[in-house]
Amino acid sequence: MVNLELYRVFYYVASLQSITKAASSLYISQPAVSQSIKALETQLGSRLFVRTNKGMELTDPEGITLFGYVKKAIGLFEEGENSIASYQNIAEGTLRITVSDSLFKHFLKDKIFAFMKKYPDINVVCENRTTSESISFLKSSKVDIGIISLPQKDTDLNIVTSSLKLNYILVGTKEFSHLSKTIINLKEISAYPLIMLDSSSSATKSFQDFFYSQGVELTPEIELGSLDLVADFAKMGGRLALIPREYVQKELQNGELIEVPTDPAFPVRTLGIATYKKSTHSFATKTFLEVLLK
Repeated sequence: MVNLELYRVFYYVASLQSITKAASSLYISQPAVSQSIKALETQLGSRLFVRTNKGMELTDPEGITLFGYVKKAIGLFEEGENSIASYQNIAEGTLRITVSDSLFKHFLKDKIFAFMKKYPDINVVCENRTTSESISFLKSSKVDIGIISLPQKDTDLNIVTSSLKLNYILVGTKEFSHLSKTIINLKEISAYPLIMLDSSSSATKSFQDFFYSQGVELTPEIELGSLDLVADFAKMGGRLALIPREYVQKELQNGELIEVPTDPAFPVRTLGIATYKKSTHSFATKTFLEVLLK
């Protein structure tokens, strides 16, 4: 099959009747245009142009016949491009997001509901996925946007640091109130039963590294699959829990949980908004990205 690029060069030369003008329009050299025409004529076994005082004229019938078909094909390509362009500006379709249940509940729920109210014809699908799963889903084009933990160095993704930050603290019930009046170091934490996210989560892996850098080996008694579960178990008493302050604001205010100060403080976890570089963004994707970045 003939390289489609040769037909594109042919189309420009035939339309402009000039190799010079075709080269300028295609942003390539004149010799490259001449070589393309020669290659096409060789592959088709027919002469397509003759040089005249008016410029490059199509041969009859070979050149004229071929131009009729190529012109139709170029028109179809342009129709396809216009269809995609119009799709990108239509407030309908499906927006697919990966985000954990906890982040949806505490950070994104109101934004997503407001978006759905404003664009009722856009169907929003939220997948509950870990950061590693979200990246896999993005790269297989199963989702449009992923809310992921940072840092990440995947060059296949466009990642924007969001304003969403998780300030992790140590909490417990009133039975640990004596600890709230002092500051405990990381080594002391290991003496208490601890609740955390499961070890496969990027957050727990990060904190394991943090504790290790401080010369402490962290061995939680209970590992759970979501931060909301961590909060629920913390309220049952008997254990300290490592959890973002943002997830237990209500419990801290009403005294159901108390904060245990630590030295050093835990690293702040930053979240990123990720899309796949090779994906074409629909209207829904572009618009919701704007919402997230406000």
